[in-house]
Amino acid sequence: MKSVDIKSVLIGVLCTALVFVLIGAKSQSENLGDIIVDSVTVLNKDGLELCKMEGGWDGGSIELNSSDGKKGVALFASPLFGGRIATLYDDYVTSKLGAELFNGKGGGVLECYNVNNNKTATLGTDHVGNGSLEMFNEKGKRTVHLATDQYGEEYAGNLSLSNTYGKTIVYIGTPRGRDQGQDGIFLLRNKNGKLSVGISSQLGGHLETYNTHRKMVGFIGSNKEDDQLIASSITGIVNKDFVIA
Repeated sequence: MKSVDIKSVLIGVLCTALVFVLIGAKSQSENLGDIIVDSVTVLNKDGLELCKMEGGWDGGSIELNSSDGKKGVALFASPLFGGRIATLYDDYVTSKLGAELFNGKGGGVLECYNVNNNKTATLGTDHVGNGSLEMFNEKGKRTVHLATDQYGEEYAGNLSLSNTYGKTIVYIGTPRGRDQGQDGIFLLRNKNGKLSVGISSQLGGHLETYNTHRKMVGFIGSNKEDDQLIASSITGIVNKDFVIA
């Protein structure tokens, strides 16, 4: 049997102890130097994951969980979307999105979701850089849209309201066509989204009514000379100088 060299054993033990002493001294210093890892995971005393930082093929991410291990907040970075922050709630089956803040095509966007994972609100910048606010019903259909629209080189605001079918039934804004983006209009549409009533400030102000075939049947307003005029499309007396829809 080969004999054990006591001197070699002692030297090995001392070297090992020295390594641990140096590691301990380094960890107690203010500067740990460069730390390079693939991921970092923080667990609580019960072994549940509270925080995880890692790098993927498209960027880095940080996930924060509640004390029961359910997902709460996620931060991402990728070449496609840039920075992204999401609040989540986890039912142990799927992680559902509560709200998300990210970079869209035209700028920053904030989106909110309900418990059914349907979008309920969006506040942000559209693809051309204008501000926009959208609200949706519980099924994810848009019911309110407040936005800044572009008319040539100018910009103007507009508000549209939709029914349960997603059809626009009310519009407040500015018309297109002649003097687009300057005058104000108010439009009422039926449940199918067809124009029924229109009020405009063009030509000194006028009111239009339409039938179910979207044909004008009534007009109250002013003619070119700003005289009082009550006309009907049935009689052929219709002012052609306005653009309301």
